[in-house]
Amino acid sequence: MEAKRRRFDDMANKMRMEATRREEEAEDREYFTGLIQDMERSGTVTKEMPNAHIGKYHDLLEKLWGWDRLLSMGDSALSWSDYSAYLEECHRRNVDAVSSIAALAQTCLISEEQFVSEWKTQMKSQKDVILLTRKSTLLSCLIHECARSVVHAAGRGFSDLHGSALLCIAKEADLTRALLRCGNDPVDDYLIDQSREIRTCALSLMNCTSDNSVAASAAMLGIAKETGIICAWISENNKPVDLCHYSVPDEIEDSRRIRYQTFNVMIDILEESSAAARHKIDKEEPASRNGPGGDGDGIAAAGTANTTGYGFSSS
Repeated sequence: MEAKRRRFDDMANKMRMEATRREEEAEDREYFTGLIQDMERSGTVTKEMPNAHIGKYHDLLEKLWGWDRLLSMGDSALSWSDYSAYLEECHRRNVDAVSSIAALAQTCLISEEQFVSEWKTQMKSQKDVILLTRKSTLLSCLIHECARSVVHAAGRGFSDLHGSALLCIAKEADLTRALLRCGNDPVDDYLIDQSREIRTCALSLMNCTSDNSVAASAAMLGIAKETGIICAWISENNKPVDLCHYSVPDEIEDSRRIRYQTFNVMIDILEESSAAARHKIDKEEPASRNGPGGDGDGIAAAGTANTTGYGFSSS
């Protein structure tokens, strides 16, 4: 009798939860449909970024915001499962941007070389920032090594994830170079610091092996899009972006928000991927010690994982 009552209670709870979900969905749809109608009546050309909650409703998102630019998560109560599903759909609709991975690698090399050249020019008079210069040089060297590996392999064996990372890195290098040429402080500038962090994260995500690799690819494609918008604005106005100034256009403010929030998503995915990789190593370690590929002392036989890191084969 007790078990039967528990089953009845569970069923009743599920029915209440489903009813609540449907009620909330109806309210969401009514709200976003109203925004679409207002936009259509006013003939608005420039779209305002809606709450990320609309990411659950792809049909409404298509009309209110579109798929060219990512939604900023912000303070939205959108669950990760819903947001990752949204990112995966964004990836499907925008993945053509990385159709030629070898060409992207070549572009990345050129962007890095131009950035490094500008960086060295700007840093000549900065004698107190040797450590920062070394960090930037080291990061650029690692990026060069990865990009050259892709070029050498003519893009074969590399995924959309690699292409998205290369595109993201190239755009960030272009942005930093543009900011330096506008006179931004190479040592203490928010966008330059953020750009370096994004390049580092994108480089690390090339080796993402988690179930979120498609979401990671979409996030990097999204950031690359916003970075391109900022670069275009700098080029057109021939002045740096001052994110603390109220005269910044709404489009640039949207780009700032999207970059900031999406970078946080990239970090979350990277941390999850790293945790999954550590867990996998912990599970495989006993086999590597005593299995056919090991020497009995925890050392795997040479050649079993002939890679250069970041998911690149050394062959």
